[in-house]
Amino acid sequence: MKKILSYLLLSAVAAIVFSSIANAQVVWENHRSEVYPYLYRMAQKGLVEFNDIIRPVSRQHIFEQLESLAEKTDQLSEREKLELNFYLQEYRPLTANDTITAVTRLLRKDANQRWRAFSVTTKDFQLHADPIVSIGGVAIGDNSFRQVSNGLQFWGTAKRWGFQFYYRDITESGTGMRNFREESPETGIIRVGTFNQEQQNHSEIRANISYAWKKSSLSLGKDQYLWGYGENGRIVNSDKSPSFTYLRWDYQPLPWMRFQYIHGWLNSNLIDSNRTYSTGNTGVFDDIRLVYRSKYIASHTLQITPIRGLNLSFGESIVYRAL
Repeated sequence: MKKILSYLLLSAVAAIVFSSIANAQVVWENHRSEVYPYLYRMAQKGLVEFNDIIRPVSRQHIFEQLESLAEKTDQLSEREKLELNFYLQEYRPLTANDTITAVTRLLRKDANQRWRAFSVTTKDFQLHADPIVSIGGVAIGDNSFRQVSNGLQFWGTAKRWGFQFYYRDITESGTGMRNFREESPETGIIRVGTFNQEQQNHSEIRANISYAWKKSSLSLGKDQYLWGYGENGRIVNSDKSPSFTYLRWDYQPLPWMRFQYIHGWLNSNLIDSNRTYSTGNTGVFDDIRLVYRSKYIASHTLQITPIRGLNLSFGESIVYRAL
């Protein structure tokens, strides 16, 4: 199995190396961003060709659809026009004047009139950072749930490189906490180091670094990988499970043909009793070195668009463990 996996990864890398090279960057957009349902509605109206059967998609692809939509404002309602202008401010590419070394902004609007906590833009590099703060709660009968979070997110590009980082520290409490996670489409968590059934703290981390060519890109990171459609869960792969580390390859040899491949490293949460051993530190509580079973996911998909409005996808996925 390891030899087969190594061969597949090397084949993917080799195919990318021989692709045509051009200046491009890939920055994957948060799969829960509000721009997705907006463009999904526009696609249902036949105004754009939004390919999001696999999420996350790149900020560049989102901008291309918004730019196309900007040419059809006569078919949009007033509210849809306001939403379009808002998203264009966020996703329109920013470039600095060639004669300027760098444009740095702190708690100011950028060139698109979008508020940024911090941003730096040069001819070949850009970095944008914003804080994350949220508070919310739900109460139904005797059950209540409260969530408070804070964190940081940033993203940027450097010539053909793209990168992003998202971190959120989350504290949840209430009698309805477990129902919120277990009986809803919300992403699940792995509880660690807590015995309080009405309070828990966990973090959400997503990070990627990507290198792009003219027709393909290679990404390494920790993120969600959604496949298919559905309101409360994807048909093939949803975001119910926590994010995981993966290697992703996207290749588009023709305008009507796309290929995606990923290999991911999962958390099995199953102890491998044969490899678990005692550390010999008798003075330490539970002097056991726990070793967990390896668990992986692999998936590849071929997408073909024979005519406008019709997308055909062929692929397979597997969850497996090494012997």
